[in-house]
Amino acid sequence: ESFLPSMRPFLLAFLLPAMRVGEDLVLSEPVDQITIRNLTEWQQAYATSSSELKVVRIISSGEVEALPKRKGGICAFSGGVDSCFTAMRDTSEPSMLDPGVQAGVMVHGFDIELSDKDIFERAWAGSRRLLDSVGKGAYRLTTNSRTINKQAGVNWSKESHGILLASALSCYESFFGEIVIPSTYSYTGIKFPWGSCPATDYLFGSGETPCWHDGAAFNKLSKVRTICHHEAVQKDLRVCWEGEQIDRNCGVCFKCVATQICFWLSGVERPACFGDGCGLDRVAETYLKKSPQNIALFQLFEKEARACNMPELAAACAHALGSQKSARLKRNLRRVFRR
Repeated sequence: ESFLPSMRPFLLAFLLPAMRVGEDLVLSEPVDQITIRNLTEWQQAYATSSSELKVVRIISSGEVEALPKRKGGICAFSGGVDSCFTAMRDTSEPSMLDPGVQAGVMVHGFDIELSDKDIFERAWAGSRRLLDSVGKGAYRLTTNSRTINKQAGVNWSKESHGILLASALSCYESFFGEIVIPSTYSYTGIKFPWGSCPATDYLFGSGETPCWHDGAAFNKLSKVRTICHHEAVQKDLRVCWEGEQIDRNCGVCFKCVATQICFWLSGVERPACFGDGCGLDRVAETYLKKSPQNIALFQLFEKEARACNMPELAAACAHALGSQKSARLKRNLRRVFRR
């Protein structure tokens, strides 16, 4: 079915570049006043964390045509843990709050470069199988909005990935009553500034189409425990972005290692999506990237491994945590000697 998107996807896509240059946005088509109010508040939140972002005016005139009544939500879907949890949790744990997701959309041009068409096609095939396995609709969209934002000096991780996901999702507002962004971090590990955050993602909604940030009450381990027994998840889950072929999992980067540990702690010994996977020696050597969230995750793994009577896994996680402390001590000593 063909359709013409409203002005909202384009406003969301170009807001950060406008904030970078400090130029007001004058819209050729109207948007509702709740969208303008929400995005003004969103600008203020992110401008407080960066001197390079300025709050700009959004100038719109005319009346917005009301959308027909729509039901259900559409979520951003990459085929990873967060998006699978959002799309599948109502089929895994019916007692959980159901975000009402009826479909997922995978975007070409975000984590997979526009030039990598074959890679996207293979990744899309896996995502479609995942959504089909639980009776959810599957959509794909191609956009150069990340490229445009990058050219304007916008940081993908800290600033733009949330608003660009909302931009892609809002292309489907004619058909769905809500847009849904799967959480990255849990409430106990909130990161700000970060492109997608439970404190601000709701501001991407409009008067007629709210935006829901889903799953922040759950950490990575609890998400994997919810979805890990789906056969499609074990076969087609895709979490890797550091491997040579990002349509599949390399099995040895941080995200691959951490996700495999989650499967082990959930009773799934060797999910097919990781191929040969990693061993305990790789867990012990994992670099935690000086990230408080990564350190907290491995602390959780060590605790859960001991509770599950998996002492070797607990020891490997403890070794990785100890290596992190040792590296930090060495860095501090080098600073002292330089002074």
